[in-house]
Amino acid sequence: MSNLTKFLTLAAVTLTVACGKTEEKAPNTVLLNNEPETKVYKEELASLLEKADPSKLEYYFDHYVQKDGIDYLYVNITGAVDAIAVVTVREWDEKLKELREFKGKGYGGSEFKNLKLEVERNSANTSFVYKGMDGIAD
Repeated sequence: MSNLTKFLTLAAVTLTVACGKTEEKAPNTVLLNNEPETKVYKEELASLLEKADPSKLEYYFDHYVQKDGIDYLYVNITGAVDAIAVVTVREWDEKLKELREFKGKGYGGSEFKNLKLEVERNSANTSFVYKGMDGIAD
């Protein structure tokens, strides 16, 4: 193989790799410097989710918590937004039945396909409320 052929091959590979890279997002300092349970974090996340293309979001279950009689799912969001949502579950549908029964054990990292959330805001808090999903994928 001649030097010219090697050079052209290397250049083609380099361009292919470089063109395939996605643009990195700048870190969001509000999300980085606050806990997911805080109002400021939830307000920022709600704003980001309202602007994001839903087809560019993926949701992955992290863990389940019950606090003061309220059920919460911690959900990792990736794609157009990288964050953790603390999701309130008021009505457990068939898709979440087993997850609740086992308190989330064995579901870590499972994808929530097409998760639907409703944002509820009042002067004291911002909440993400579970409204449904297409299913859970391991």
